[in-house]
Order: sequence, then C-alpha cells, then structure tokens
Amino acid sequence: MAIKTMADIVRDAHGRYSRSDHQTPQGDIGASPLIRSAVHHRLGAVPVGEPSIVIAVSSPHRKEAFMACELILEEVKTKAQIWKREFYEGEREEDAEWKANVGH
Repeated sequence: MAIKTMADIVRDAHGRYSRSDHQTPQGDIGASPLIRSAVHHRLGAVPVGEPSIVIAVSSPHRKEAFMACELILEEVKTKAQIWKREFYEGEREEDAEWKANVGH
C-alpha cells in the first residue's frame, strides 16, 4: 500500500509541471520538465535530528525541481499512512502514545 501511494505521488508530481515561462519549446512540446524523481522514507525508529525522508528530483531548471520536491513532501505528509510514537526526555517510553499522520 505505501509503495503504491509513493508511486502515485511521484507520478502526480511529474504530471503537474509544464515548462517554465522562460523556456521556449523546441520540438518536444508538452514534454515534462522533470527527468527523474525518487523518494525514500525510512522505516522503524528514527532518532531525533536524523532525516526520515529523502526526495530527489532532476530537472533542467531548478525551479521545477524545487516545486516538485515540495509537492512530493506535502503529498507524502497528507496521503501516506505514517505512524509515530513520541516520547520526551524525562518521560518513560512505556507512556508514549502512537500518533497517526493526519495531514495538515
């Protein structure tokens, strides 16, 4: 389920972006400005301060790449079923509560 969700999110990002206003089409009108993208989300315990997700996007223009990265991150936060168990310094781990990612 999670892999299908991630694949759908990446496919959606590729389909959303058209060429930049400053880029003139030459022969391949309508081609996506995104060349490749990849998402890796860690499973299991992730210590505080360590990355939990890596998103990589290649594009001839950085604007589209950054926009696609942001879209992918927000879609993962909204659509992926991510659970986390938070507990804070001074608290017992047994008292921690599981929290569902409910989007924002």
